[in-house]
Amino acid sequence: MTSTIEYKCPSCGGAIGFESKIQKMKCPYCDTEYEMEALKELDEDLKNEQSDDINWKIETEHDWQGEEEGVQVYICKSCGGEIIGDENMAATSCPFCNNPVVIKGKFYGLLRPDYVIPFKLDKKAAIEGLRKHVKGKRLLPKVFKDENHIEEIKGIYVPYWLFNADADASIRYKGAKVISWSDSNYRYTKSSYYMILRKGNLGFERI
Repeated sequence: MTSTIEYKCPSCGGAIGFESKIQKMKCPYCDTEYEMEALKELDEDLKNEQSDDINWKIETEHDWQGEEEGVQVYICKSCGGEIIGDENMAATSCPFCNNPVVIKGKFYGLLRPDYVIPFKLDKKAAIEGLRKHVKGKRLLPKVFKDENHIEEIKGIYVPYWLFNADADASIRYKGAKVISWSDSNYRYTKSSYYMILRKGNLGFERI
């Protein structure tokens, strides 16, 4: 079952989101700030929910084809609007009420991350950084600066995995050493053959 998750403000009931500047959860309606530790209890409640939750994933009236393959539709619990995204979308905001939502099914099982690194920049800072980066670059195509849809940028979480591994190897080679010399009458060659054995092991952590 796939559903959307919204964290509600205990004070006013509005949807709360992560504020990168203060590194806390903040309600945009009443300006109440919350430490991440204070929301752990809510997170535990979400993990303990039974698998028979309401399925908020809906099917459309027509079949998706071509470039629409893999598109999924979810329902915003705040306003009832449709949220459309690809099958890899895990967090977004409602295009109608702008409330932040999390796609619950993407953070469970093998895909559930052990850690989430919070954003350090908000949207405004990201836009200013991009404008500063392209400023003064005369060879930059004009279309990149004028039609880059910079106001539509969104932050996304990019997952990556760290692996631990123990490797061992045993190698056997045949070696040969050839020495040649000559005198006034003959040319001599001395060949020595031997076996080369090598063995070792190596451990890797968090690669």
